[in-house]
Amino acid sequence: MNKYNMLKNINSFIITLPVLWILTGLFTIHNGDKILVTLTLLSQLLTLITYKLEVLKRNFKNKYLLILAVLFAYSALGEIFHFETPIIFRAIATILVLTLFLPYDLISPKRISIYTLIGSIISLSFVSYNIFVLNIDRGSVDINPIPFSTYLCVLSALSLVCFFCTRDTKYKIICLLSVILSFIAVMLTETRGTILALIITLVLSATYFIIKRSENKKKKHTFILYYFCFYGSDQFSCFKRTCI
Repeated sequence: MNKYNMLKNINSFIITLPVLWILTGLFTIHNGDKILVTLTLLSQLLTLITYKLEVLKRNFKNKYLLILAVLFAYSALGEIFHFETPIIFRAIATILVLTLFLPYDLISPKRISIYTLIGSIISLSFVSYNIFVLNIDRGSVDINPIPFSTYLCVLSALSLVCFFCTRDTKYKIICLLSVILSFIAVMLTETRGTILALIITLVLSATYFIIKRSENKKKKHTFILYYFCFYGSDQFSCFKRTCI
């Protein structure tokens, strides 16, 4: 790897640091939301230096931007008139900035699979340490188990999606491991509603991708047969593989 590629990888890593933090330390480190704000501002600054206004112009077309703008205005009013907590304002402001300035091409399934594995390991270690080492009851843990278990559900579901979206066997194993570790962590939180929601989400997600893959294969096989009958097998090189 030459010096240019190394600097490019470091630059990409720093820009995606907010995503890494959301999937790893946000719920397990004290004042994780404040750290996320700092990382988001750093990512925004580096994005502007690297891409100028190119990313902002591209992301400005995001169909969810108007909804985020309305929520941001509401949270800002809540901060001014004190009918909402500052955490709500920070969360929505952070999401809005990331939506505007994050280069989506850097958030590949492979990168997300690695980040979710790190997050799953950290989360399972955190839960296991509190339960088996410190012998702390579920209701006495510093973090609220309901939002924490919901976060673990996101990790598990996201890992499953990445499993179906990558063809690399190594990354498939990483994704599968993330699903298992985060699922165990959810079970240890003993939040029955979240456990049920996670099981349903995983089953429905897996069913969706399996059906979609089957439909794509069926379409591909039909096209191959049609192409063979009318154009001959020597033209198969022109066929574009279907990819989920």
